[in-house]
Amino acid sequence: MSRKALFFDIDGTLLSEITGQVPESARQALAQARARGHLVFVNTGRTYGELGKIRNLVEPDGWLCGCGTYIQAEGRVLVHQVMDRDSVLGISRKARACDVDCFLEGMEGCFVLTEETRYPMGRRLRSKPDFPVRYWREDTGAGEIEKFCVIADEESWREEFFASLGPEIQVIDRGGDFYECVPAGFSKASAIDRILEEYGLGLEDAYVFGDSTNDISMFEHVPNAVLMGKHDKQLEPYASFVTRTVEEDGIRYAMEFLGLIPGGEDRQEEEPGPAGAGAESVPVEPAPAYFPLFFNLKDRKILVAGAGTVGSRRAALLAEFGARVKVVAPEGNDRMEELAAAGQVSWERRSFVPDDLEGCFLAVAATDDAAVNDRIAGLCREQKILVNHAGDQSRCDVYFPGIARKDGVVAGITASGTDHGLAKQVTEKVREVLAGI
Repeated sequence: MSRKALFFDIDGTLLSEITGQVPESARQALAQARARGHLVFVNTGRTYGELGKIRNLVEPDGWLCGCGTYIQAEGRVLVHQVMDRDSVLGISRKARACDVDCFLEGMEGCFVLTEETRYPMGRRLRSKPDFPVRYWREDTGAGEIEKFCVIADEESWREEFFASLGPEIQVIDRGGDFYECVPAGFSKASAIDRILEEYGLGLEDAYVFGDSTNDISMFEHVPNAVLMGKHDKQLEPYASFVTRTVEEDGIRYAMEFLGLIPGGEDRQEEEPGPAGAGAESVPVEPAPAYFPLFFNLKDRKILVAGAGTVGSRRAALLAEFGARVKVVAPEGNDRMEELAAAGQVSWERRSFVPDDLEGCFLAVAATDDAAVNDRIAGLCREQKILVNHAGDQSRCDVYFPGIARKDGVVAGITASGTDHGLAKQVTEKVREVLAGI
């Protein structure tokens, strides 16, 4: 595999918010990637002064901090954007006047405008041991400020405060009345572009790993976007792969699966999906060479359990080939809503029950519960129904291949689970050939 640049969020991605540690599997995976010639960067909303213990827990090639306002690569500072002191003073005074809790962030860490706050989140942030905050005084200042965050609610004058910022500041709604405020033109995506430019790489060479709304800019920007098992649903439309949680070794699992490090040959499938909460990695036999067969799916009943990113993608594809697709899931994403509204699938908004398999030719187990997916796969084996398990290759009878088609010509491309990246490249090449005919 050619050289790639990997970009990792911290909280909820590299760093477990439960244990407060980076799993050993993640540290080893990053080291293996670098040993293979790939570049590894931490890409975070934290400023360099707020990194804390994470500096000692991982060894990347560089740090992209403060939503792109500070970029360091192999010890060289490529970007350091500092806010004008008069602007910081104006923002601090307006924050006090509008009764919002403001956190000024920079090279010296995080500063608050008041030592006490009525906001519960503000009190929690002030008490985090690995994220110390200090009180900021206008007469002494806080050194170089790169960005800031605010907490606001119905009792504060949030609209007036945000209006006062003008176009020079981009406001990111993180949810829960928490807002991240960054100088316009800077983001996690702009930081990625600067690194790719520095090393002469393209967007197709970038892989991003994240879990929260703070990561949306890089998920929208980069085609190879890995979403952690526990995540904000706003990221799902942009994810190309959903892995396990931090605590379930999600970083290593994804990197092996995608061929960025060795060890994933026994668990890749051509169209990646969620491993599912609570899923365990178990040894399986090496993947066989899957034999290509072309089935007539017209009017055949196919069950899709799950209506998230993977379920909706596979349901849409099956419906295009004429299958009668029945979806069972209590909730789903916008794509599945569109498919149901258009009559392309029949969606029953409830959990899976065994009777759903009656008369099925094929079942797709793509819920967010690994135990349910395993149960579906087991029932299918008992009833001689073909099954695709979205999170465990060892339980799959069939893969969803890369598909290239034009008019009546259909090509399916698989690497038998051994090299998803190669299969994707071949699929794109075949599509180009067909488009030129």
